[in-house]
Amino acid sequence: MFKLDLHNRLWWVFPLGFLGLALIGLVYLGEGEQNEYAQTRIVRYQMEVQNKTAIVQRNVEVYAYSPVPESAFLKIRKVQATVPFTAFDDESGNRILRFEIERLPPYATRVITITAEIGVAEKPQHMRLGDSARYLAGQKYVETDNMEIRTLAKRLSAGEPVGTLRNILKWESRNIRYAGYIRDDRGALYAYKHRKGDCTEYMYLFMALARLNGIPARGVGGYIAANSQKLNPETYHNWVEVYLNGRWRIIDPQNGKMLENEMNYIGFRLIDAGMLTEGSGLRNTHQFVYTRNGVNVRLN
Repeated sequence: MFKLDLHNRLWWVFPLGFLGLALIGLVYLGEGEQNEYAQTRIVRYQMEVQNKTAIVQRNVEVYAYSPVPESAFLKIRKVQATVPFTAFDDESGNRILRFEIERLPPYATRVITITAEIGVAEKPQHMRLGDSARYLAGQKYVETDNMEIRTLAKRLSAGEPVGTLRNILKWESRNIRYAGYIRDDRGALYAYKHRKGDCTEYMYLFMALARLNGIPARGVGGYIAANSQKLNPETYHNWVEVYLNGRWRIIDPQNGKMLENEMNYIGFRLIDAGMLTEGSGLRNTHQFVYTRNGVNVRLN
């Protein structure tokens, strides 16, 4: 069993085009860890790596997300996997696990099981915003330059953040229809014009309307899990985090939830302009893992 334990800071440079740092092997947190994240939740997820060809596949690389290292309610304590891995952070703060299978025989399947132990806080923890412009500007799928969206944002303003966010949530709940899973990202403008979408389109439109009202917002992809459990890939979901009073708070536009049961939302991907660039290989909000060398991978 291979572990990634985040209580120490042994970092290695990992040159894959991401702005980030790599961790290798087993690492430990120091004695000074604060205990705000006192509760424990354990989540497990699996990937099947399949060689569907008649030849041996060598040095197969598979990439998957770990839960986000730290949020207002959750903090990763350690990550274990049944296959050796390294880990690195991209420029958005996501943690990506890189697995390499040296030899995969013809028509063989290799199962990778990943287990994450997460510390859970009862109250939201203070976090630095960093570059506020990053969370206020338009980006791909968040079309803040569209005049119709800008007009709507102005109309929904309540003059203060919480009231504005409630107005945005209420408008989306009344005007956007859930259309079931959509494979490709469509974005905020699509949701506004067609009045429909899946959780991703609800997320993007909410981000655009919040940002146009001066409220820092970012998209998140992950799972809702109130207890320790094996994650079901079919329940993968997108929601929004907004920065209020020094803390990232959770709003779930598709489900009409605002600041409710926030400790149950386990983020795996922070979705912003940095990770939606071409060539990253992990840019689509629905693409949880990817591989090379012609090998198929699926979550189960």
